[in-house]
Amino acid sequence: MSNIIRLNETSPNTEWLVMSNQGTDCFLDLLICAAEAMEQTAHQRELVCFLKDQKEINENAPGNAGFDLAEMPWQKETLTEDVRFLIHAAEQAESEEVCARLPYEISRDIVMPWLSQFAELAEHILYPMIRKAASEDVPRIAEILVFTKRMHYRSIFHNDAYSFNELQVLSEAKKYADPAVLDRMLIYDDGIVKGLIHIENNEIRELYVDSFFQDQGIGSALIEYVKEQYPISFLWVLEKNKDAVRFYEAHGFHLTDTRKLEEGTTEYIVMMER
Repeated sequence: MSNIIRLNETSPNTEWLVMSNQGTDCFLDLLICAAEAMEQTAHQRELVCFLKDQKEINENAPGNAGFDLAEMPWQKETLTEDVRFLIHAAEQAESEEVCARLPYEISRDIVMPWLSQFAELAEHILYPMIRKAASEDVPRIAEILVFTKRMHYRSIFHNDAYSFNELQVLSEAKKYADPAVLDRMLIYDDGIVKGLIHIENNEIRELYVDSFFQDQGIGSALIEYVKEQYPISFLWVLEKNKDAVRFYEAHGFHLTDTRKLEEGTTEYIVMMER
C-alpha cells in the first residue's frame, strides 16, 4: 500500500506524490521536525498539527495517510505567508542538521525528491493558474501578442505599416512555435489563456496580458512567480511606456542609466534591474 499527496482532487496522477508507508513516516518526521524548529504563528501550528495527524494515521492505518494540500487548514488572510512557511520547512527538511535529529538512518535518495516535489506542489497553491506553455497554446499566445502590442505601442511608434501589415497572428505563431522559445514561456490559464511571460536566463523578455483581462492581477501573478522561481535580475522596457515602468517599479525593479534604441526604430528602451 502507498500514500498519495496531491494538490487537489482534479490533479493528474502524473503530479501525485506517491510514497510507501515507511517512506511516508520518514517524510513526515523530517517535515514536522523542520517546521517545529521554525518560528510559527497560530495558523502555522495548525498546519504542523495536521501533518502530525497524518503521521498518526499512517502508524495506525498504513496506506490511509494521503491527503490533498487543498484540504489543509489554510487561512485566506495568511495564505501566502503560511505556504511560504511550509515550503521553507520542506527545504530545511533536506538539510543534514534536520536529518541528524531523527533516531534512524534516512534513505536520502528516496525521501529528498519527495520533499522537493512537496514544495513544488505547495507552490501551486499560490499560483494555480500558471503553467508552462505548450504547443497547443501557440495560436492564443500569438493572438495576445499581436493585439496587445497594437493597443499599447501604436501611439508610441506611429507605424501602422508594421502594426497592421507585418505584425500578424500567423507570423507570430510561427515564431513562438519554436520549442526553444516555447520552453521558456509561462502562461496564465484559468480556462482561458489570459497572459504570458517569456524569460531568457535571468531576463524577462516579454510580459503581456490580454487587454480584455488587464487590471485583474494577472501580470502581477506572472512576474512574482518568475521572481520566485528563476534568478531574474533585469528587463528592458520602452522608455515612453510609463505604465509599464510604474508596473515594474511596483514589483521591485528600478530604472538604470542604461538605454539603447529599440532595433529598427527611433524609440529608446531602458534597462530596469532588481
